[in-house]
Amino acid sequence: ALIRGIIILGSFYTFFWLLKMKWLEKYRINEVAKYKANPLGEIKQVLITYIIFSFIGVALAFLKKEFGFSSIYLDVSDYGMAYTIFSFFLICFLDDAIFYWSHVLMHKSKVKYFIKTHMVHHKFINTTPFAAYAFDIGEAAISAVKILMLIALIPLHPVVLLTYILYGYIYNGMIHSGYDLFPKSWRSNKVMKWFYSATHHSMHHKRHNCNYGFLFTFWDKWMGTEYLPLDD
Repeated sequence: ALIRGIIILGSFYTFFWLLKMKWLEKYRINEVAKYKANPLGEIKQVLITYIIFSFIGVALAFLKKEFGFSSIYLDVSDYGMAYTIFSFFLICFLDDAIFYWSHVLMHKSKVKYFIKTHMVHHKFINTTPFAAYAFDIGEAAISAVKILMLIALIPLHPVVLLTYILYGYIYNGMIHSGYDLFPKSWRSNKVMKWFYSATHHSMHHKRHNCNYGFLFTFWDKWMGTEYLPLDD
């Protein structure tokens, strides 16, 4: 997890925040740019998250060895190539659904701890890519358990799982970058309007009461929680 974070999130931070290329300015999400960024604070929380993720990785290996707690398969022929490819899209959809409702829970639950643990992530409004995994211990544990559940319940090939993890890192880094490279026309496109953008998540960090998704806008559209600034 640490190596992935250094390579992926570090590369995005260098590209968007350190190089400061002029042509990127038109993609800056101005509505949150007025708030002070805190990359060092984000990195501190990221390290806490990676420690929790590492423990979960060790726990998964132990549970797999001792109790067979896993649906990972090594031979593609066990389920066929069609399912192996389909399983990537399946885990994307299911993880996004779980993320949406757990995210709503961490904003609206009557259990104060859920709200308290998530507010650590919301300290960062003008986010850099490091904010992608800037979690409190509790939220990091919730995120890790979510992945454990999916691995336990859905048959996955290691290549599919690794591809999804890398895809999640890249997407998460992008939506926390403070820059939105999605064309505005995609908001009305029949296909692309269903994909979550950096503007979606920046507005979530600013307003707290909208855009609870991660990869897709399905749930936000269906539940009436989507918000995008009209003049951005």
